[in-house]
Amino acid sequence: MSTGQKIKQEREKQNLSQKELATKTNINVSVMNRIENSERAIRDDEILKIAKILNVTTDYLLGNETKNKEQNSQDKDEKDIAKSMKKIKEQLKDEQGLMFDGEPLDDTTIELLLEELERQERLVKKINKKYTPKKYLK
Repeated sequence: MSTGQKIKQEREKQNLSQKELATKTNINVSVMNRIENSERAIRDDEILKIAKILNVTTDYLLGNETKNKEQNSQDKDEKDIAKSMKKIKEQLKDEQGLMFDGEPLDDTTIELLLEELERQERLVKKINKKYTPKKYLK
């Protein structure tokens, strides 16, 4: 898939018209049309603007990677969650006399506790991604 085709595909995913993308990136509409149709090579400054507006990496648009920023972020989140859960599990197993309601926790209870902690951590990450303060959107 050419760079122009990827730009068009990502633009359409976000329900942007060619004119809207051109306006947001300060690129002439006819130039944007020629870029998407692979009739004109894209300049470095143009691809940077387009990637930023479409929330993808320049490498993705140029065909050097297959994942966009959101997918890379999700992969990182999964690794972070797994690392966090491993650390918590080690801490829970290493604790001597860990109890709930006066009874020591068995392995099954610890696993259930970890599953719930993981579920809550995923929920918190999802909620935090939905809110981005305006000062970070520039």
